[in-house]
This record gives sequence, structure tokens and C-alpha cells, in this order.
Amino acid sequence: MKGMHTMADDPRGEQLEYLMRRFGQKVQKLAYYYVRDRHQAEDIAQEVFCRVYRHLDRFRGESSYYTWIYRITVNLCKDYLRSAYFRRMIPWGEFRYLENLRQREARLFEAVEG
Repeated sequence: MKGMHTMADDPRGEQLEYLMRRFGQKVQKLAYYYVRDRHQAEDIAQEVFCRVYRHLDRFRGESSYYTWIYRITVNLCKDYLRSAYFRRMIPWGEFRYLENLRQREARLFEAVEG
């Protein structure tokens, strides 16, 4: 149809589709690793790629795409874990898996990148 645009008409859209195919599953698994809730991990993964799309022009290429996307994912997960909603929904005793989060994050990053 005339006047209708698809993501394929947008070079950023094509790039986003590629990144989603390439890293979508990894992003979702990483989010699940942090939040331990499949639906929330899906929501976080969706938000990750919304942010990737909005900020593709800011990607400087100083790291790999996955390193950039990984950092966005981790930051969104941490934001979620700090949110008031999460604190109300999860009893404090169940925060044990968050202990040593930085060390676990470093090991996970090494395993993925290594």
C-alpha cells in the first residue's frame, strides 16, 4: 500500500531484525537468569530491543553488539530488581540468589564471551 512503511524499509529496522534473530534468545536467557520469571524476562527482552532500536545511532562500535546488548539487558534487570513493584511482590527471604551478583555476572559474561 502506498504510504505504508515496514521495518524492512528502515535500515535500522533491518539491523534490529538481525540483532533480534542473532541475540534474542541469549537476551531472554540472561534476563531470566536475573529475574527468575519467564514472563518478566520476555518483557525485559522486548524492552531491551526497543532501546536498541532507539539508540542504534549511538552505538560507537567500541565493543561487540552483544556486549552492548548484554549491558542494556543487565541494567534493565537490575532496574527491575530494584523496583518497588518487585520488592512488594517477592518476600525478602527469597533474595538469596541475588547474593554475590557481581561475581555471578562476571562469570556469566566470561562464559558467554569466552
